[in-house]
Amino acid sequence: MSKSLVKMRFSPQAIGEGEAAINRVKQGLVAQFGEANVIYDNATRFFHVTAVKPVIASTADNKGWKFVTIDSEQLVPMLEKFIPKEILDLKVN
Repeated sequence: MSKSLVKMRFSPQAIGEGEAAINRVKQGLVAQFGEANVIYDNATRFFHVTAVKPVIASTADNKGWKFVTIDSEQLVPMLEKFIPKEILDLKVN
């Protein structure tokens, strides 16, 4: 399991304008990750979300990493199409 900090910014086209739009997104993130794990930075307009999720990472050069989080068991059949089952079985539940 990996504890990750994710920063995300949503465009006004995606969520709408104003405080009401920001609050809707924040409520959704809080419902999924918990109040203590979601912070909104008004100056940068980024949400900071801390989450503990199983993560698989890969790199060819030890610099440009690609990450896949396994958010639910429903993703496993799709992930098995490009990640060997032996690797997926290593994830910690």
